Amino acid sequence: METHKLDNATWHSLSETHKDFAVEFDGIVTHPDFTGKGYAKQLIKFASDKIFNEQKIPYLHVANNNIGAIKLYEKLGFQTSRPISFWNFIIK
Repeated sequence: METHKLDNATWHSLSETHKDFAVEFDGIVTHPDFTGKGYAKQLIKFASDKIFNEQKIPYLHVANNNIGAIKLYEKLGFQTSRPISFWNFIIK
């Protein structure tokens, strides 16, 4: 796993399955003190451009209730390819 940083946001690249032609965004996070300032947009644009320059396709997963993230991703040109289920585990 690679960790990349841009100002107050980070992302992790995890793409063993499709590493020859695609790169997954995972863990796109902006510190709560810096949300709404365009950092995530800059981060995703920067990383997507880097991935495209490597002749690969960026992709990501997002929970269907994360409406703000979905709107941002769509604004940046991402499209839904299929719904997926996320599982939450609670350790007692």
